[in-house]
Amino acid sequence: MSISSSIRTVGPINGDGVATTFPFSFKIFQVSELSLVKTVSGVDTAMTLGVDYSVVLNADQNASPGGTVTYKVASVTTPIPVGTTINGTSNVLNLQPVSLTNNGGFFPKVINDALDRLTILVQQTVRGVNASLKYPLSDGTGIDATLPNKATRLGKVLAFDPTTGVPVASNQTLADIESGSATATAAAATAVAAAGTATTQAGIATTAALMAQGLAGFTYTYSTNTTGADPGSGFLRFNNASLASATSLFISETTGQGQAIQAEILTWFASTNPTHSKLKLVKQTDPTTFAIFDVTGTITDNGTWDTITVAFVAGNGTFSNNDIINVQNSRIGDAGASSTGFFWGGTSSGTNSITVTPSPSLGAYAAGQIVFFKIGGTNTGGATLNVNGLGAINTRKCIGSGLVSLTTGDLQAGALAGFLYDGTVFIMLNPNPYARGVAVASASGVTFNGAIGDYFDVTGTTTINTITLSEGRESTVKFTGALTLTNSASLVLPGGANILTAAGDTAIFRGEASSVVKCIAYTRASGLSVLPPGAVLIKTQTVSGVASVDFVNGSGGVILNSTYSTYIIIGTNILPATDNVNLFMRTSVDGVSYASAGTDYDNNGQSFSGGTATAFGGNASQIIICNTQIGNATNEGVDFYCIFYNPASTTRFKSCIFMSDGLDGSTVHKFNYGGGTRLSTSAVIGLRFLTSSGNISGTISLYGVPA
Repeated sequence: MSISSSIRTVGPINGDGVATTFPFSFKIFQVSELSLVKTVSGVDTAMTLGVDYSVVLNADQNASPGGTVTYKVASVTTPIPVGTTINGTSNVLNLQPVSLTNNGGFFPKVINDALDRLTILVQQTVRGVNASLKYPLSDGTGIDATLPNKATRLGKVLAFDPTTGVPVASNQTLADIESGSATATAAAATAVAAAGTATTQAGIATTAALMAQGLAGFTYTYSTNTTGADPGSGFLRFNNASLASATSLFISETTGQGQAIQAEILTWFASTNPTHSKLKLVKQTDPTTFAIFDVTGTITDNGTWDTITVAFVAGNGTFSNNDIINVQNSRIGDAGASSTGFFWGGTSSGTNSITVTPSPSLGAYAAGQIVFFKIGGTNTGGATLNVNGLGAINTRKCIGSGLVSLTTGDLQAGALAGFLYDGTVFIMLNPNPYARGVAVASASGVTFNGAIGDYFDVTGTTTINTITLSEGRESTVKFTGALTLTNSASLVLPGGANILTAAGDTAIFRGEASSVVKCIAYTRASGLSVLPPGAVLIKTQTVSGVASVDFVNGSGGVILNSTYSTYIIIGTNILPATDNVNLFMRTSVDGVSYASAGTDYDNNGQSFSGGTATAFGGNASQIIICNTQIGNATNEGVDFYCIFYNPASTTRFKSCIFMSDGLDGSTVHKFNYGGGTRLSTSAVIGLRFLTSSGNISGTISLYGVPA
């Protein structure tokens, strides 16, 4: 899951004496990673988790990041008092807790959380940088921002060298400044009292008084009209009566004092920082009524008035129609020159010719730059990346010790991508996005290259003979039904034999070489091994109400020939339709007819019940797997295990040994073991399992045992 919001703060939350909780909406990994500060009477105090507040995280931090904060006093839930303001942010530690091991599992959640943690750290760093003092881009790169040492600056006012502009400790102390401020305030009061004696002196006194109250700036008349039109000379207005919701300021290019300040207004947007400057509006007759805005967008010149894109920051009190307002602007320094570092490019455009536009921009390509972005479209081959219009650069991914071009599906729409510029190409940091993708339908020849993500369902029951998967790529799939995976030189399966899938089975496939795909892991939903120890699964048949279960060489993927000298047959949950019947096995030399004459087979075995053994044997028309009258109730039936030797031999009789265990029609436990022989030297290519009467249900699997 990607992080699609750059917001990593909560607040300001202003107490109303009623509410005890408030939400936050950015992802963290544990409650201790949320830091809060409360402000009372202008004093900030760090809040303590568990004592001053508690946090409940939303269950899914990807789909619904954030959670709920409960305010507390001495660990007791309490309404947030009036006059208390709370602000907060995340404090995810600068650590990398993810450890990926060779041949280990690369789970989507692990990778997503690692990338999310990296993005969070970038956002925390950006927030810290934006809150710090910065030199403008025009100063160049030779400025040393190191402060004078503690002994030199102790008690001194910070200043800047008149030649180099670097920080220095001035000769003035804080006491000097405070003394001068008090003198200026007193002088202003005296000047105001003596107003009228001289026009010039009155003007100086007025300016001093306004500065003392924070009212310096340009004078305007406030209008409550919210129409996006000329506010009139000396007037300003917003596009919303609630200043906290206002996004546009409409302001005359002429102040209330008749000053033409169009050139000055344009400087409010001159900074290259995303927040270009700050505007503060203060009511002249009541300086406690104010509003502060960020200038965040363009300034539109409409002739005699301008439209400015703004974002509300803070305020107090309410402006009334025709209030006299002093407007102050504080320009924010230009964004620092971009060289190396992290850049967020938003959502990309294009599929193979990709463009992104980070802000702040790169300025120029430089080795070491890392660009992250949300992928806008899935690629269909090799790709280039063009950042801030600086030119298309080839992209590569690391395979083993080399760099190769991207292949189809390496970039998946909606996933997060990161690229490192090495001075020549952009190298993908997270090849093969890990995400659950759209299901792929089974087919004789199926391609996994174009599948979204590396984990997806394979639907349908069509036999799969070949899989297309680029060399080095891996795909984890889950089967939704029963189909056959055909082992071959181009589709290499565990044990070198076909696999009959079941709903819920999972497998990992890897592109090994050109046109060769290998299944490197297969897990059955049942929890059972794909193969008995040393055996290769040939075919499994699950049936319900059939006359017999047949395994014939060459039919339905069955191998019953000289490929293996020994075959194992395992039957589970065998339930007859008729109560109290026996279970038999017969053989075929042509796969059509099955030997059933009274002298075709010979049996020897014993049945056990209640500690008593009963022998059975002699010539028969079949090999007797279970001779103890199998019950047909759902809690009865039988399970069996049979080993059949040398079916392809034309010089020896065919022998087998077997064991069976189950319950008869009276729910009495019965156990059988023994052996049987087909009294013929002809090669056997077919095995049939049936009951002495009626139909049969259950699961029977055929395995081959390599020599």
